[in-house]
Amino acid sequence: YNRSFVTKFITKKMTNTTPTTIRVPIVTGVSGGGGIPDDYHDWEITGFRDVTAIGGDTAARYAIVPIEGDSMEKYRIFDGDYLLMRITRDYAEGKIGVWQTPTGRTAKFAHFDLDGYVVLHNDNGWRQHWDKSEIYLLGIAVRVERDLI
Repeated sequence: YNRSFVTKFITKKMTNTTPTTIRVPIVTGVSGGGGIPDDYHDWEITGFRDVTAIGGDTAARYAIVPIEGDSMEKYRIFDGDYLLMRITRDYAEGKIGVWQTPTGRTAKFAHFDLDGYVVLHNDNGWRQHWDKSEIYLLGIAVRVERDLI
């Protein structure tokens, strides 16, 4: 192979595929099990994390919340992982939402029943029913980040 061709090819490929990163605030934790009392207005920024940029809406706001607990292990979300969350009030069916409940924040799937209740759940049988006036969505999980040691 022509050495300059290979060098140019690798350089071009690396330049075109190098992801752009964005700096996202890390805020106080969210539970994968029970609730952690707090509201996103009261979240403290505990640091920042550079993450690969998320395509799509450039006006979207993001935060990273550390996961505490083990009820989402079936989805390969473990205690100590970071949940990259798009801040929104619009829930998307089948996505993990970060919810503010009267007992605290939690990261769970949800569905709305016919009686007007929001049912937070995961597939291991855990369920909570909340009146829609008692609970609100803080954001939707975009992906899980993990520190590898």
